[in-house]
Amino acid sequence: MPAEVSFSAGSVEVHAPLPVSAFANGNGMQPHQNNFTAKPGAVPSFAHTVLGAPYEPPLSPEDPDWALHVPATVVDAKDQGTADSWIPRDPRILRLTGRHPLNCEPLMHHLLAAGFITPPSIHYVRNHGPAPCIRWGEHRLQINGLVDKPMTLTMDELVAMPSVTLPMTLVCCGNRRKEENMLKKTIGFNWGPGAVSTSYWTGVRLCDLLQHVGAKGPKEGGKHVNFVGPQGELPAGDGTYGTSIPMGKAIDPANDILVAYKQEDHSNQKATGHTRKAPGHTQGRPQDTHKEDHSWWYKPEYIINDLNINSAIAHPWHDEVVMLKDGSHPFTVKGYAYAGGGHKIIRCEISLDGGTSWRLANIRRFFEPNDYGKHWCWVHWDIQVPVFDMFMSKEMRMRAWDDTQ
Repeated sequence: MPAEVSFSAGSVEVHAPLPVSAFANGNGMQPHQNNFTAKPGAVPSFAHTVLGAPYEPPLSPEDPDWALHVPATVVDAKDQGTADSWIPRDPRILRLTGRHPLNCEPLMHHLLAAGFITPPSIHYVRNHGPAPCIRWGEHRLQINGLVDKPMTLTMDELVAMPSVTLPMTLVCCGNRRKEENMLKKTIGFNWGPGAVSTSYWTGVRLCDLLQHVGAKGPKEGGKHVNFVGPQGELPAGDGTYGTSIPMGKAIDPANDILVAYKQEDHSNQKATGHTRKAPGHTQGRPQDTHKEDHSWWYKPEYIINDLNINSAIAHPWHDEVVMLKDGSHPFTVKGYAYAGGGHKIIRCEISLDGGTSWRLANIRRFFEPNDYGKHWCWVHWDIQVPVFDMFMSKEMRMRAWDDTQ
């Protein structure tokens, strides 16, 4: 979400501005000079050529990170005639809510085949409206409210601040909701198990931004950081979308909350935007508000800030055929698991007999915790199972524990 940050009484708010113009001439900065010669089949940076982000060399099939950043080049027919008609989409994504706005996830076999890091082009997307088309030179981050120094930052000013690059697994809290809807319909749409993705994100720590502007803490009335979108970006209500984080979480450097502008060392592109990344936390939260609102969405007892523990089986997939002729070789069962709040996954198990007995799987970790012992990334797990053991099983179950259990 492109953002302004505003601190209102009792809270800190981050607001996303409307673009001055979608495609104004120039971007407020001189093009970077370079002597780069494009390779055959090279594709220029979308963020640079369309949104005016700093120069990045074109990618070609010869580049080592081509598979990770293979760019989409075609606008999907479903986006024609919508506010997203300027954005090419990867054909591997699975659309979940019809034509527009885009809400999508990768199929499980694409997600796990990519390994620990999810290619940005198939990273899950949760949208409530169109992807904002704001050029780099016009983007503003406005910070005000309960702060000593209200200010408005340009993208160049934001990028000039101290930054970090961190691996983070981000999750829609509706991940795997389709399975719940098959038992009893909820009010949410059918997310499969692909509403989870992992990337290296680069940005400025939110706690550093809050310190930079002199944000008031809880004892001085600053209880929440509110992130507020521009009016008119959504079709309902007042046209804004917002979320919030308790001030205690926002100012704690252990939580690694970023205002991110790069994904996998490339400028954020298209639907991901320049946005707040809060690992281990639900990405959509009700705003702290002073308005009289008695709906369940604003009741504190319904608020979930940390993600629940979750796990899924990727191989074999639903209705996958396992050949008995391969019975002399063990079958590799595998999947993923993650926990919220920075907690560590410590155990993964499968059952072939309805939960009567359980088999311990191997856990594959890819990175160490941060300096405060927080784990922000998923794990993959696997276990070798004799094919004939699967032949006698009606279903396969999986469970995981984190370090709180």
